[in-house]
Amino acid sequence: MRKRMLLILVVLLCGTSSLFAEKFRLGAVGGIELFDTPVNMMSEKKFDDNFEVYPGLYWEVVPGNFGFGMTYLGKFDRQLSSLPGVDYQWHFNWIGTFDFRYHFIKDRLLDPFVEAGIGNAGRVDITSYRPGLEDERDDLVISNFGQAGGGLAFNLKDFHVGAKVLVRFLNRPLPATRYEAYPLKNFNLSIFGGASF
Repeated sequence: MRKRMLLILVVLLCGTSSLFAEKFRLGAVGGIELFDTPVNMMSEKKFDDNFEVYPGLYWEVVPGNFGFGMTYLGKFDRQLSSLPGVDYQWHFNWIGTFDFRYHFIKDRLLDPFVEAGIGNAGRVDITSYRPGLEDERDDLVISNFGQAGGGLAFNLKDFHVGAKVLVRFLNRPLPATRYEAYPLKNFNLSIFGGASF
C-alpha cells in the first residue's frame, strides 16, 4: 500500500511539473575555484593548491526571464597534525551566494544567461582538541564578496544541465570584526544539473 501511494505521488508530481512552465530549479553543483587572489592571502597557512573543487546545492525561482536563488558550496579539509594526541586537524570551508540571473531565451533547449551575486565565504577549525590544546585552534577567517559572470544551460523537459564561469571582483573581511578575509580565488567554473518544476 505504501509503495502504491509513493508511486502515485511521484507520478502526480512529474505530471504537474509542466503546469508550472519551469518556475523553480533545484539541483547539485560542482564549483572549481581557479587562480589565487592577492587579497589578504595568509602566507603562513597553505590554503590552496592550483585549484579546488567544492560540491554543493542550488535553487532558483524563475518567474520569467529574471531569476533569483542561492548556491551553497562547502567542503571538509583534513590535514596531518603534529600536535600530541591529535592525529588530524579538520577544517570546514564554505562559499554561499545569493544569485540574480537574467535568462535570454529560457523556454528553449539552449538557455544562455548572465549572473551577478553577493556572498559569504569562510573557514573554521572543527578539530576536536584535547584539554589544554584549545589555543592551537586556527582563527576563523570570513569575508563578503561580489561576483559576476555568465553561462549556458540545456533544458531537457523536467531536467536541466549546464555550466557557468564567475569572476570575483570584491573580497573584503566582515566590517567591525578582527577576522581576516577568506582567500577566495579569482574565478569559479561550475558544472550544475538538476530538476525543473
